Amino acid sequence: MPINALSFRLRRMVLVNVGTNKNKPSGRITAIDPRGGAAVLGENGVGKTTTLRLLPLFFGHLHSAIVDPQKGQQNMVRFVLPTDMSAIAFEYQRGSDAESDLRLVVIRRRIDDPDSLCYRIFRCGYRKGLFVHEGRFLSEEETQKAAIDLKIQTFKRLSPSDYRHVILGTPAETKEKVLLRSLSQDFSFGPRSLANLDRVVAAMVKKHVNFSDIVQVAVSLAQSELGAGGARAVLSYRQGKGQIEQWIRTRQACKDALSLEPKIVALQDSLGAYRNLEMLIRACRGEIEAMRLLRRQDIEKLAAEMRQAQLDRDKQLGDEQLQLGILQGNVAHASEAATQARTAFQEQSEQLRYFNQHEAAKFELKLVFLGQLQSDLQIKNGQLETLRAAHAGLISKTNELALKAKALASEDKLRLELDKKPLDDRLAGGLEDLFTLENNQVSELEEEINGLRTELTGSKEPLLTQRGTWDARRSAPAASEDALAALTATNETLRVHQNEIAVGQDAMATLATQMHQATQAFSAQEVAVNQALQQLNQVRQDLAQAQQLLAPADGTLLSALRASEDQSWRLNLAQVVDPRLLANTDLEPTLTEEGSPTFYGWQLKTSALAAPDWSNDESARKAVEDFQEASIRAEANWKSHKEQLARLENARRAAEAAHQTADGVLNAKKSRTAEISGRQEDAKQRVERERSESKVKAEAEFNRLTAEIKEIERKVDRLKGERDLRAREIFRAISESRKTLQAEHKAGIDEINRAITRVDSNLATALEEIEVQLQDRLKGDDVDVEKLNALSTEVSSLRSEIEGLQSKEILVNKWREWQKVVGSAGLERLETNANQKARSLTAASNVLTDHNEVMQRTSQGFFQANQVLESRQNAAQIDLNKLDAALVYCGDYSATRNSEITITATAEVLHNRAHELSQQILASSNKISREVANLRQQLVAKPSPVRDLIESLLDPIDPKDFYKLAYELCVAHRQIGPQIVSNMNVTLKSLLDNISSFHKSLLGFEREISAFNRRLQAGLSEVQCFERVSDLHLDITTNFDTMGRFYRSLSTMGSLAREVSDATQGVDTTRHLPSDDVERALKDFANELRADGLFEVSLAKHITLRGRVMDNGRLKEFAKAEELEGISSEGLTSLILITLMTALLNTIRGNEPVHVPWVTDEVGKFDSSNFRALMERLQDNRIDVVTASPELGPVQQALFAQRYLFEDLGRICVYMPDPTLASQTPGALPSPSLTGSTPEDADVANATGIPTTEERA
Repeated sequence: MPINALSFRLRRMVLVNVGTNKNKPSGRITAIDPRGGAAVLGENGVGKTTTLRLLPLFFGHLHSAIVDPQKGQQNMVRFVLPTDMSAIAFEYQRGSDAESDLRLVVIRRRIDDPDSLCYRIFRCGYRKGLFVHEGRFLSEEETQKAAIDLKIQTFKRLSPSDYRHVILGTPAETKEKVLLRSLSQDFSFGPRSLANLDRVVAAMVKKHVNFSDIVQVAVSLAQSELGAGGARAVLSYRQGKGQIEQWIRTRQACKDALSLEPKIVALQDSLGAYRNLEMLIRACRGEIEAMRLLRRQDIEKLAAEMRQAQLDRDKQLGDEQLQLGILQGNVAHASEAATQARTAFQEQSEQLRYFNQHEAAKFELKLVFLGQLQSDLQIKNGQLETLRAAHAGLISKTNELALKAKALASEDKLRLELDKKPLDDRLAGGLEDLFTLENNQVSELEEEINGLRTELTGSKEPLLTQRGTWDARRSAPAASEDALAALTATNETLRVHQNEIAVGQDAMATLATQMHQATQAFSAQEVAVNQALQQLNQVRQDLAQAQQLLAPADGTLLSALRASEDQSWRLNLAQVVDPRLLANTDLEPTLTEEGSPTFYGWQLKTSALAAPDWSNDESARKAVEDFQEASIRAEANWKSHKEQLARLENARRAAEAAHQTADGVLNAKKSRTAEISGRQEDAKQRVERERSESKVKAEAEFNRLTAEIKEIERKVDRLKGERDLRAREIFRAISESRKTLQAEHKAGIDEINRAITRVDSNLATALEEIEVQLQDRLKGDDVDVEKLNALSTEVSSLRSEIEGLQSKEILVNKWREWQKVVGSAGLERLETNANQKARSLTAASNVLTDHNEVMQRTSQGFFQANQVLESRQNAAQIDLNKLDAALVYCGDYSATRNSEITITATAEVLHNRAHELSQQILASSNKISREVANLRQQLVAKPSPVRDLIESLLDPIDPKDFYKLAYELCVAHRQIGPQIVSNMNVTLKSLLDNISSFHKSLLGFEREISAFNRRLQAGLSEVQCFERVSDLHLDITTNFDTMGRFYRSLSTMGSLAREVSDATQGVDTTRHLPSDDVERALKDFANELRADGLFEVSLAKHITLRGRVMDNGRLKEFAKAEELEGISSEGLTSLILITLMTALLNTIRGNEPVHVPWVTDEVGKFDSSNFRALMERLQDNRIDVVTASPELGPVQQALFAQRYLFEDLGRICVYMPDPTLASQTPGALPSPSLTGSTPEDADVANATGIPTTEERA
């Protein structure tokens, strides 16, 4: 092939200041052109082999795989690239040899690691200016600057691995894969991937190629065809036993968790009931707070009424006291007037009694006849004097004696009667003094008693007021203003705090709803994404199947049918063959009877059957196009769902973040509840303590005042008794004094009367003696004594009567004077006046009594009214206390904010309702806590993703927040399906896909090895051109039966994978649990794995290589490298190995125009005919042979387009043909001449700047 033909080819390897055999840099630039073959000659030790070993570096082969430092050889990098100015450049072409198709690869050692290489590629051919400037070699950095100056496009530094992906066009799996793929499109060595080409090239660098190399290349090529790659040639099952066991545990956990669905529903019902109870207790709290407000207003209103009533009572009491003083004065005046009137009446009545006792009225009538009696007395006395005239002297003397006796008696009686007047005067004066004394003492007593009563009553009123006040305090004890203000402030603070908590709880409920909705939307979208992905995978599978049907893989039944010259199968066999058999590679289809309409001896009427779509290329192509469009739509739908999922995820995270933020704020507020409640409790305790102290003090004061009031009332009662007693004592004493005075008067009068009686008696005795003497004398004088005595008796009687009347004249005069002054009418008037005054006194006393009674009733009424107000206040306070206790039952629950709360219950009912609701809430919370604890215990009993999910959601929550725990537990349980069951099904699919993929990888590897074996045989048939060697055949087969039961179980898992795939079609994978059979199958499969769960298959160990060859007509077989190496002579054995490697190379590059430089130092082993045949065959197979040898014969040299002579210090000379000799002897090899450039020739170069031999810096 002409050198400049369109191809992918290495043009030159340029050595810049590289190391030499003298262990120092060459100081020059030399080049080797492998095109058309290159023979490198020179003495041993000048660096021929070392230089040629650099060629695999162009393909990215590791330098450590070419020269192993552990075998005692010097590090290749340190030897070849001793300085930072040393470099190896490879110029290659991609198409034509035009400048635009030339590329340059420069290899240097790493500055930071002298034992490692780095690559850099340039969009140009070789340029001297990139390496030398003004006689000085350039470092990598300086080369970069020079490239910029020369406007040459350069790229970033590459590692050997990355460079290998670029130059061979193989896909990379690193983060730079996009860049590497982009570079590969413009810098790769071939139009297709040349995976493992570096291995084949490097294998020829080695002196011997053994079976392991062939097997390794075969494995690598097979893996490359499968897209597996991997330098270790190992298939690994890397999900391992642990993953399967974890899946089994996860499934069991999910099964157990999903079985708790009824309990979760019950828990949700409990939460709903709890929320209803919360709503009820909040509504109850609203009614309680409204009633508390009303009761506080009632208490304040009643307190104001009591204060106003007390003010009115004080004013009324002042008016009553003023009126009491007036009435008491009226009673005093009325009492004095009554006493005076009674005294006047009593005096006149006593006087009348005296007159009646002495018959003054009788004597007054008798005195009317006093003159008549005196006239009668004169007549009778005249008659008596006449009778006595005869005895006048005697009678006169007797009369004189009688008169004298009478006169003396009269004088004595008059004197005695006059002695009565002082006694009467003393009696009248004494009685008057006693009356005055009685009045004065009674008035003083009344004044004293009334004063004491007034004083006691006055002292009682404030005591009653104080007692009412203390009784009110005792019934409704109050705390100090400071304590009440503190309690009011803490209540208001707690109310505001609870309102804030209520607002936060409402916000939390809203955010929880939003988060739940966002979570549900995310879960639903996640299901939609999974379904879209399943649809996409299904479409891709359908597309892959359609593509396989359109372009079947080599070795399959369908590929054999389509490759058949007889296409009648489309009309018969296609109608009956199972489409699942089309991809099988182990059926070995062979057309035995062309055009035969039979099927295993059976003739079928296939015309009755419709031809399947896969048998029609156009239908298959249309199916591929349809599936491609469906794949595009499914992928767009999947991406759209993924984008929506991302948006929903952001929304969910935002909702969760907002919920967490609000939750944090709410928890922060709730954390202050205890503090505020504590302050409120302290304020309550202070109020209760002060109320208790106030009640104790009020009780003591009330008892003290009650005792004092009772004492005053007892004193008032004692005053009345004392007044009566002292009044009776006064009356008794005055009466005794009056009686004593009257007794003394009577005694004096009686004494005088006795004296008068004695006087009268003495007078009568004297007169009787005188009369007896007179009678005796008269008798002696014969006087008619009887007549005389009768007349004398009559005269005496008249005279006595007259004298008696005359003695009563003073009495009668007094009587007449009394009649004149007083009389019966006057006495009646006095009596009437006394009665009137008594009635006035009674009336005044009654008015005073009525006033006192009114005062008592008013006081009692005030006290009763005050008691009513106090009882109402106490009732309101009791209601308030009950409502305060009810608020304690309401706890932290804020009132329902309702502007129209209608209170229809009493405080007792609200208290009982709050208590009942608090008990129900406590019971409900305890029930929820127990259910949560039970469910949580069941869900986290064993390590599993369910446990992780539950703990991740519940652990951050305060254990005391049972409601949030329960709610999040329900949320977590709902997430088990989307997050765990779905993932578990995905994991199962992944496990089964991985197992199935592993199994398919083994099957695919078998197919690829089989296909590779076929390609290798084809390649061998193309390169066999030697006379003594023919019919070279190499069988490369696989055998995985040595893996034991594990390999057999793989097929079982493959069937299971299909069953699971069929079972999950159209099923909600978030709630679908794989069957117990799947779990048992996975358990059985896991039991076949090692303890670490890792299973690796060294593919090379399961490949058997057997071959045969005709050597000089003899069939020789070989199964080992040693057998192959000894199968024939050394030369023939080398030819066989080269033939094998050439076939391997052809399988890699196919028919692409890729020329591969091939290094070998085995040419000396071949005879001339075999050598020529070999070189021609290699040239036909687009291989540029580069060989190193101390010397070659002319015939051998003629087979190489390039010939070089290596010398010390890296000097390379090129053989230039003599044109004259070539023209003289057509077809003969001209004699070479050795030319070499000197340092002076360093600037001589062709148009591209590549030196013909060497350049020196």
